Amino acid sequence: MKSVLDLLDGYITNNPTLSRGTIAIYERLAKKYDDIDLTKATYQDIMQIVKRETNPNTQAAVLNLAIILTKTRYELHNRLQKEREPLNNEIDSRRKKKLKEDNEDLPNYDDLVDVLQGMTGTDYLINYMLINYAFRNSDFMLKNINLKKDIPEDKENYVYYNKKLRCISLLISNYKTSKSYGKKVISINDPKFLKIFKDLNLQDGDYLLTTNKGSKPSISYLADIVQRKSISGLGEGRIFKIIVKDLLSKHKYKKLEEVSASRGTSLAVILSSYNMMNNEGV
Repeated sequence: MKSVLDLLDGYITNNPTLSRGTIAIYERLAKKYDDIDLTKATYQDIMQIVKRETNPNTQAAVLNLAIILTKTRYELHNRLQKEREPLNNEIDSRRKKKLKEDNEDLPNYDDLVDVLQGMTGTDYLINYMLINYAFRNSDFMLKNINLKKDIPEDKENYVYYNKKLRCISLLISNYKTSKSYGKKVISINDPKFLKIFKDLNLQDGDYLLTTNKGSKPSISYLADIVQRKSISGLGEGRIFKIIVKDLLSKHKYKKLEEVSASRGTSLAVILSSYNMMNNEGV
């Protein structure tokens, strides 16, 4: 008997370039198959497991793992591949519906900027980076370093006060699409940002955002902080949608390219998943 986890182990061994994040996702999906033997499982067996999930995105992910691991069972493999199109259509329909709802309900960019100006403390820092650099949640895992020369190469994301340039420098290399976009280097010279950052009096090795006990937060804890402190609790995804809509409506395509780079998200993904005007057919 070959369980899904057994087959997955072999697939991972034969594909050494898979990232740790991808492997973790595959392992989590494999557990949804329980003890099913994929070398003998029927089309109906697999689709029954896929359809146990109610979210089409999860269904697609569970299905995709089966497709990856059944390449030697050609007839089954091809039949499973045909299930991708209706699932993708359902995902696309739901995505456009959500974009339409957001387009009708979310505030505009100028509203965000107005609220930002009245903010203080880390609330201001977080929302300034969300609005101006389209930060992802994980980008906020920033470790303070007093001297640039003390920064290890590409270990974490770092923040420090650059005395020479009189600005706050951010070095971000630990994020989802870093292999495609490389290290992000950002310099912030906004006077209010500088003053708030200095007033925090962070020590060498401190994190910009921490748990209540002052320790390094987990990614999920960090996401909760950003969600809670973001303007009106919008979170990084919806704020990014507002930014994209503003740039497209004002035809600021060069700026959109810059935001694409600072966030580490391709223009294709931005235009399909974050463009609130992309809701035709809903």
